[in-house]
Amino acid sequence: MTSKQKKSRKGKKAPTRTKQVMRWHLDGTFPGNDPNGQPVGEDFRVVAHDVICIVKDLITGTPLSDPREIKIGITSRPVPYIDATTDPKFLLIFLSMTDDDLMVRRDYAKFAFQLGHELGHAVMGPLRTNGLIETLADAFSYEVLDRMNRLWERKYSATRPHWASWASHFTDYQKNEEAERFAGLPASIRNAVGEPDWPQVPDYLKNNLGILEMNLTEEAGLRLRSLGASALRRNKIPWKDLLGISGFTTPSAKDDPGFRSDLQTEVHLLPNAVRNILPRIGR
Repeated sequence: MTSKQKKSRKGKKAPTRTKQVMRWHLDGTFPGNDPNGQPVGEDFRVVAHDVICIVKDLITGTPLSDPREIKIGITSRPVPYIDATTDPKFLLIFLSMTDDDLMVRRDYAKFAFQLGHELGHAVMGPLRTNGLIETLADAFSYEVLDRMNRLWERKYSATRPHWASWASHFTDYQKNEEAERFAGLPASIRNAVGEPDWPQVPDYLKNNLGILEMNLTEEAGLRLRSLGASALRRNKIPWKDLLGISGFTTPSAKDDPGFRSDLQTEVHLLPNAVRNILPRIGR
């Protein structure tokens, strides 16, 4: 070996290993085919892939703090949820989808809405939740639906034209979700939502923080979460800066690695970019 060859070999760098942003799979609770023999699980796997790609794009490819593979399954519970404490190997996401949702209606929008929300929790940290975290997770859901509409119109126009034509259902689902939640708000707030600068909305959300915290998954809380998520999305959201923020509690998720929903986020510990958007929701 010549001195030139030695120098070349010495200077060669070993390949670097990059962390995968999200490893995931659908579990066996998804049906394989419908009664007509048409694929179900595979179709929803493609939808999940698109949703996950969107969330990866929102956080600009930054790896999650929890390196476990995400296992996505179906639950009979009335609401979807994320479980970070049961299985040491997997971060579990359970979606509330009926057989009709999966095999008859093929409700891709409902699936994307729920998966987007739970992935928002995975991004922010699955061990903590409260009114602020749930509002931000709803913002993830709405953003995913908007982007799925645009993605499907473009991506499947040639290969799956029936999916491309279905794309508008994603934003229809988002608009219907907002309309349903907003219907329970006072008339003054519903009118404010129709105005350019959403006057009164931040003060209304601030004055109802206690109701939100006591009713996270009840109708009263869902209305406030939806209003807050929509208010946040009226301007740019620093999605990447939301990574890990749910753990900023006392005690922190690092110091107390169990699931807690009784702790408030320490706002002063949040990144500046995140603190700067909180006045939109009265915080």
